[in-house]
Amino acid sequence: MLKKIGIGFVVLIIVAAIVNQGEETSSSGSSSSVKTDSNKGNYIGDTVTGSYFNVTVLGVTEQRSSLDEFMCDAAPSGSRYVMVNIAIENIDAESRSMMDEGELHVNHDGKVIEYDQTESCVMGQDGYLNWLDDLGPFIKREGRVVFVVADRFDVSQMSYQVPRGYDKIRLTERPAEPASSGS
Repeated sequence: MLKKIGIGFVVLIIVAAIVNQGEETSSSGSSSSVKTDSNKGNYIGDTVTGSYFNVTVLGVTEQRSSLDEFMCDAAPSGSRYVMVNIAIENIDAESRSMMDEGELHVNHDGKVIEYDQTESCVMGQDGYLNWLDDLGPFIKREGRVVFVVADRFDVSQMSYQVPRGYDKIRLTERPAEPASSGS
């Protein structure tokens, strides 16, 4: 009797692991298509909605020197700091933590390079956002998130994936609309 219960328990664990693996695959598969589709029209100044936040990229700057003379070193050789200035607003009915600071994605030769770690030396510094920040309902905060990026990538190849969401915002200005030819 105990042997049958043990075997049933092992089978249950295996089935649960298989089902969980299938859910991860399907969710990452669907998020990939959402990421690709949502990246087409978002540029600096556009607001996108994530799970709990409205996010707008206000601008982007680059710097090789130290971000803070007491806390940060200069960017490592062959790289630079890319600072994304964002406005983020909690649109939920309760306080929310950012949980992550978003990601910087680079479209390079048809492959997406992901920078998912922000620079930690600016954590707690004025003007910078970090994943520990909490936002109350309908509170908006502006600040920068910083990534260390290889020099070989140009900002025009980059997009910012919003915290707790799949939408991306290209780090370039919206292209001018083509002039309509009137007859």
